[in-house]
Amino acid sequence: MPDLIPQSMGKLLQAKYNGMMIFINHFSGFMYLHLMTSLSSEQTMAAKATYEQIAQTYGISIHGYQADNGWFADKEWGQDCNEQHQDLTFCGVGAHHQNGITEKRICDLCKGTRTSLLHAIQCWIDVVSSNVWPFALKNEYEIANRVKQRGGTSAEAKFAKVKQRVDLETYHPFGCPVFALDAPQQGGIGKIL
Repeated sequence: MPDLIPQSMGKLLQAKYNGMMIFINHFSGFMYLHLMTSLSSEQTMAAKATYEQIAQTYGISIHGYQADNGWFADKEWGQDCNEQHQDLTFCGVGAHHQNGITEKRICDLCKGTRTSLLHAIQCWIDVVSSNVWPFALKNEYEIANRVKQRGGTSAEAKFAKVKQRVDLETYHPFGCPVFALDAPQQGGIGKIL
């Protein structure tokens, strides 16, 4: 997750993620998660553009969105959908069940993130805190897209229309310590990265 490596100096250290936007392709189950430092219309539109660019790299064009009201009812979002010839439909007020696939994926993602983060805090209380929730969230999101399989195919493989072999040895519980041993230290405990 190179986009989440924390910065130790400068102004960006003060910026914290406080929101996210999740795009879910109903056919494949593929998710795109965009972390946001503010819930502004500008960052919302940047999330939409990034998702569409990712979809385009797989040869997929987005034809429409099913959304809650909120940011999606903003003038900019509707205007962009019109310019891109995309349909935009809204769930009824209090009728989140109309977009049940998305609501279920968001629920699973949040529960998995919370579980991973609480486990990491319990195992390594001096180091892990709730401030690392974006790392836990991205980890859970990657597992949902690349590891969890429906019908023998991951969501990412189905979205990209490719065959994908998942190497489970590269996945570890979120927050587990990693040690790097160099030759002089192989007899003892290594450095924590």
